[in-house]
Amino acid sequence: MDALDAWNRLGTITELVFEAQSRSATKTGWTGIGQGAVRVERVDGATMLFHEQGSWTTEGGRAINFHNVFRWTADPEGRHIRLEHLRFGPGNPVYLFDLVPVGELVWESATPHVCREDLYSARMEYDREAVRLGWTITGPGKHERISYTYR
Repeated sequence: MDALDAWNRLGTITELVFEAQSRSATKTGWTGIGQGAVRVERVDGATMLFHEQGSWTTEGGRAINFHNVFRWTADPEGRHIRLEHLRFGPGNPVYLFDLVPVGELVWESATPHVCREDLYSARMEYDREAVRLGWTITGPGKHERISYTYR
């Protein structure tokens, strides 16, 4: 449950693969697989950005290019690691959640992120091989799971 260990592991990421699964009654179009590159930018000792880009292929075979920027921020006391999406730029981040340690090499969102009627939560597990970040999105019309593997 060492925050410094988790933080240092995040800083070594260079690539990602993910699988999205939708079990929603209404088709959301989220089911598919993707892969891409991650460029880690260390802003300072407590902040790093993940610049992600790659290609995602839907269940129907359509390839879609993607790019995201996520900001990871370490709590100075090691109690949590915050994740924000910078889709609107660094001055207007979308707060997602604070990950807190819940076990050896395992972190979970302290509270879910609320987006309208949907709840987003996450679980991060890591080891020397990879960081695995699993997202769960639930709501009246959504039942989604996204599994990221960062290496």
